[in-house]
Amino acid sequence: MLVGILVYAVYCVWNESYFALNQKTNVAIVFFVLSGLLNLFIAFSGILGGSMIENGRFTEKFLNLEIGIIFLILMAVIVIRKMYNKIKDEAEDDDSAETEEME
Repeated sequence: MLVGILVYAVYCVWNESYFALNQKTNVAIVFFVLSGLLNLFIAFSGILGGSMIENGRFTEKFLNLEIGIIFLILMAVIVIRKMYNKIKDEAEDDDSAETEEME
C-alpha cells in the first residue's frame, strides 16, 4: 500500500498537481526532510534496541523506516522537479531572447 501511495505522490509532484498554486515548495522540502529524518531515527533506535522485530514479526518501528524513506524520496523528487523547471524556464528565456534579436 505504501508503494502505491509513493508512486501516486511522485506522479502528482512530477505533473505539478501536488502543491497549491503559488505555494512555496521550500517549506515542504524542509518538512519532508525533518519528517523523514525523525522517522528514520525512530526506526534505527528500534533496530539498535532490538524492538524492530519481536516474535519473528515486524513491529510498528518498521513502518517508521518505510515512512522515513518515502518522505526522503518525495523530497528528492521535489528538488529534482524544481531544478528541471528552472532549467526549462532558462531555456525558454534564451529561446525567446534569440527570437527577439532575429526580428
